[in-house]
Amino acid sequence: MQVIPNENPILINGSTYNWAQVRIQFSNMTTPIIGVTNISYSSVREFENVYGTGDQPIARSSGNVTYEASITLFKDEVKRIQDASPLGDITLLEPFEIVVSYRSDIADKITTEVLKNVQFTSNATAIAQNDKTISIELPLIIAGIKRGNNLF
Repeated sequence: MQVIPNENPILINGSTYNWAQVRIQFSNMTTPIIGVTNISYSSVREFENVYGTGDQPIARSSGNVTYEASITLFKDEVKRIQDASPLGDITLLEPFEIVVSYRSDIADKITTEVLKNVQFTSNATAIAQNDKTISIELPLIIAGIKRGNNLF
C-alpha cells in the first residue's frame, strides 16, 4: 500500500489545471466545440465483499464498470449539432468520440482523455425568465473512457 505523506505539496509556479486550459472536440465535427460550460464523466466499478466462514469478509470481487456523462452547451452550439444531425435530432447521431484535452502551463504538456462511443440520450431545452444565456445540459451514454494509454 502506498503511503501518502502528511504534508503540503510543493507549489510549482502556483498553477494547476483550470477551465481555461480545457479543449473539447467531437470526432464527428470538424471544428472545436467552444460553447461548452460543463462536461462531466465518470466510471464506476462494482465491488462486493465475499464471505466464507464467520461473519467477516475474506475477499473482494469486482463486477461491471458503468459510465455516466453529460455535457452542457450553449443553445447556439446545440443548434449547430442539430443542423448536422439526421432529421435535426441529436439522438439519431451515430456514436462518436469526445476528446477532452487539458494543457498544463507548468510542464507545457497536454493530457488527453477520450470518451468512447458517445451518443446523446436527450434533446431538451429549458429557458427561464431573465436568463442571459441559454445553456442546455445534455445527458450522454458512453461505453468507455480512455485515460492515457488505458481504456477503462
